[in-house]
Amino acid sequence: MEIIVGCQGVRLWLDFIVLNLRINYKMTLKTKEKILNEILKASLVDKILVIADYKNLELGVGFTEYLVAKGFLPDFVVMPVTKNDGDEPSIAVGKACESATVIVAFTVWSITHTLPVQKAKKSNPAKVISVPNANEKLLDRTVAINYSEVKEKALVLDKLISNQKEILITTSLGTNLKISTKGYKANPMYGEVSYGQHINLPDGECSVGVENADGTLVIDGSMPPDNLSIWGMIGLIETPITLTIKNGYVVKIAGGKQAQVLSKILNSTGKDSYKIAEFGIGLNPKARILGNVTEDEKVLGTIHIALGNNIGLGGTNYAKVHLDAVIRNPTVLVEDQVIINNGYHEYKYN
Repeated sequence: MEIIVGCQGVRLWLDFIVLNLRINYKMTLKTKEKILNEILKASLVDKILVIADYKNLELGVGFTEYLVAKGFLPDFVVMPVTKNDGDEPSIAVGKACESATVIVAFTVWSITHTLPVQKAKKSNPAKVISVPNANEKLLDRTVAINYSEVKEKALVLDKLISNQKEILITTSLGTNLKISTKGYKANPMYGEVSYGQHINLPDGECSVGVENADGTLVIDGSMPPDNLSIWGMIGLIETPITLTIKNGYVVKIAGGKQAQVLSKILNSTGKDSYKIAEFGIGLNPKARILGNVTEDEKVLGTIHIALGNNIGLGGTNYAKVHLDAVIRNPTVLVEDQVIINNGYHEYKYN
């Protein structure tokens, strides 16, 4: 069941829920200020929608309370926990997104690549911030940072990985993957979001849609589900998962128990889930690989390759999942230029 509170009633409802549920505002004031003033740069004319599922109620209520204290009148939606990253929220949540110009979502599973969020992003157009599987320590460590160097690197990478015929990715564990990003413009993400764009928090990456891919990918960092799901859990990789990829699709999965979980997910969600959707490069100097993929994929010195839905990246492949696989210490070549060498960035960025 969803709970939807319009802007006119949000003040009374917040008072009620704080008194009755003993809400503890765990996110620090510094982090809330960073999100509102520097990342969102929202104004009082914005129609703000805050979404929280039942497991992230404290973060959602705390941020909504902060907005009200600053003079905003946000709408607030409490939703059930979905099944996995990319799982579609209810019609009621979609309806609430229709008129929003700013959407901030605190959820267990990411709703970034879902249809109502992507529609609001493009049509309204809305600024979208997704905060999946987060906690106060993660946010305080990785969000309230100086993004200046992250921005410099992201803008250079934007030019390097956009619309490329061939990018080669290798690792010491056996990754040897060629990808094409032809037709795709990269998305540099550095702690700012404009209307018509989305970011996840923590932020700090440059990602691009993948047109085609061939070769071998050895996953040794982490991968969703990083919480217990209907298929099981992956999270931090214990035994590397090896994917064989042909013509843009995964055709073979090898490894241990976590590889079996991945096979279950893809088998149950259809052919479109096997597609290579995204290539991303982590840039956040405060992020650490701890088994939370939203943070792990932002770690400086990593890359991630996603399977499934690529609608949010400018593609046309709709799948029920979007699964980011984090790879440690990669070497990346673009047109025979080494831009990352065993995890170290070697391009000029200032």
